[in-house]
Amino acid sequence: MAALLIVAVGCGFATGFGAPPAGASRSAAPSATPRARRVLIIAAPRLSWDAVQRWQPPNLMRLFAHGSVAMLSIRADGPVTTSGEGYLTLGAGNRMATDESVDGRVVGVDEHLPTGAPAALYRRATGIRPTAPIVALGLPAIQRVNKPLSYGATAGTLASALEAHGRSMAVIGNADRVPGRSVARHVGLAAIDRSGQVAAGLVGDALLTPDDDAPYGYRMDADVAQAAFAREWRDDATVLVELSDLERADSARATSTPGQGDALFGAALDRSDRMIGRMLRDVDLTRDLVMVVAPTSTGHTSAVTVFAADGVGMRTGWARSASTRRDGYVELTDVASTVLRSFGIAVPEAANDTPIVNGASDSTPLAERITDMVRDGRRAQVRDASFGPIAVAFIFLLVLDLCLAIACLSRFPRLAPAVRGLALVVLASLPMSYLIGLLPTYRFGTPSMMAIVFGSATVVSAAVAWLRRVHVGLPPFAIMLFLWSVLVVDISTGGHLQIDTPFGYSPIVAGRFAGFGNQAFSILALAALMVAASFIERRSAGGDPAETKLIAIVGAFFVVTLVADGHPSLGSDVGGVLAFLPAAAVAMLLFRRIRIRARLIAAITLVSIAVISAFAALDMSRPTESQTHLGRFASKLIHGQSGEVLTRKVHANLSVFTNIWTWFIPVAMIYFAYLTWRPNRTFSRLRATHREFHAFEVSALTLGVLAMLLNDSGV
Repeated sequence: MAALLIVAVGCGFATGFGAPPAGASRSAAPSATPRARRVLIIAAPRLSWDAVQRWQPPNLMRLFAHGSVAMLSIRADGPVTTSGEGYLTLGAGNRMATDESVDGRVVGVDEHLPTGAPAALYRRATGIRPTAPIVALGLPAIQRVNKPLSYGATAGTLASALEAHGRSMAVIGNADRVPGRSVARHVGLAAIDRSGQVAAGLVGDALLTPDDDAPYGYRMDADVAQAAFAREWRDDATVLVELSDLERADSARATSTPGQGDALFGAALDRSDRMIGRMLRDVDLTRDLVMVVAPTSTGHTSAVTVFAADGVGMRTGWARSASTRRDGYVELTDVASTVLRSFGIAVPEAANDTPIVNGASDSTPLAERITDMVRDGRRAQVRDASFGPIAVAFIFLLVLDLCLAIACLSRFPRLAPAVRGLALVVLASLPMSYLIGLLPTYRFGTPSMMAIVFGSATVVSAAVAWLRRVHVGLPPFAIMLFLWSVLVVDISTGGHLQIDTPFGYSPIVAGRFAGFGNQAFSILALAALMVAASFIERRSAGGDPAETKLIAIVGAFFVVTLVADGHPSLGSDVGGVLAFLPAAAVAMLLFRRIRIRARLIAAITLVSIAVISAFAALDMSRPTESQTHLGRFASKLIHGQSGEVLTRKVHANLSVFTNIWTWFIPVAMIYFAYLTWRPNRTFSRLRATHREFHAFEVSALTLGVLAMLLNDSGV
């Protein structure tokens, strides 16, 4: 065992320091992006890689084949991103919410509305006399919705930053279903400045032309759109063109048969592709940057969508960003900083400075890369659909086992084998929930996922149960060591089992794309504490303090765990380091039978801060596009800009108290206290039989309290 731990320490350091971020290729860090002359953003609402694979629009396909592609995570404020949220987030470079009743009212000041002249309506609502040709009448309501949120976002950040540096931003698009009803001009929200005005472009009814075969009887007039594009496509310009027919076609699915709905969308994609093909003739990819962004997913669903970039600074292969640090994944919030950096403009504080850059070069044919993204997109959807049922089943089995334990300890001792067996199944389901990522889960449904996780857990628990013949504590020890090994080996080899697995993270939820999430950290840390306590107990004689040699081995084991969890190239888990290091220190002090005093607590606190500071300094020394949230937070802290991040974390922590599962914690704590004296002083007997249980008990509680305080969704 000692040799195994020493080897693990060596592997942990060898794979930790200097390794690429989790999920990254090992290609060299990208160089500074060359300056672009102009930027074209093609907004393709509701477009998925499935649709691209099915209809293969030729002009877009050529762009995709030559540039960098990725799955786009469009998560804004809520679980399903609306058109308003998507475009506001794109233009803010940060997550935003919206007021759906008014967010589509982006109009030309010379339009005629039943409620009055747009210029007068805008002036009455904002107190500003409009100086631009297009205004967002819903801006006051949008600002009210976002005020209580803690993202630090400001509508119009991108356009305002461009204007401050003498560059224009124009928008072209109109997704209205019926001319004269300005209710679906959401695309304009991406191009408004902070006052709610758009400097140039066209969003009015002139963009629509009658077509009996098109959804709602109207389609984009390609000639008018082309003329508008030609006017705006000049040096220093950023032009946002919406393929608005896709929005109408997707909306029409609700009143069409499935076959007709698909046909309408395919025809809309074909028309949009031909329109874009005309515009691309005026684009010089040696000097300009083109991005294709799908800010919303099909219908009212949550899914990853399409992203591609070609032109200045981009090469054939995969795209990635500083927010994802994983090839083939970018976020909607990354687009604004990418535009600004392409012009050499500093990213404002209100926006995320997480530019999209080249990931790994890949000469694989485009068709194969699209197939990979379709597959991974489906994996994400399967994961999201199965996470809730699997989590509930896990908690149900855990609570059931606790109830059986209560019955066993009080009146029915014959239940002991069932309690032990079910406990092993609960523990074994954790590594199985990650290892299922080795299977083609995109082909599964929720029942299959649950059957595989808990079925394989039952097999594993039965396989290790025979170890009880050697020692009663070996079965859970073996499972926890196996669990620890799965997580450490996985994060050291790219973290492939962390994404799209039940207790991993999801690109649709978009809380994290690389490193360890809260569930993985909690599981890893508790496994480490239990393995250490079991190891010390097996190797120590009597109730004496653990020998120095054993403490050194456990210390090395904890260091490997800490590096795996906290190193920016591995777990990159800020809260995890601050929670685990004190818990590990408490465990080692108790192993040595050292009484924990205030002076020791202060020393542990200082060491924890020093370690996280070292990780932060290491992260900040890397290029911006490679930094994790630790480096970015440290930078904000140094510049006095961390308040919004801390506020959001506090709000997230407080919100978990509305979760019913939260209240199992005090109930469990009361029951554990009860077990110290009844029945038969169970915990006292347990501590007498297993001498290191007390060390595990105290260190695990320390971990739980700190993790709940330091991690959002810490319950």
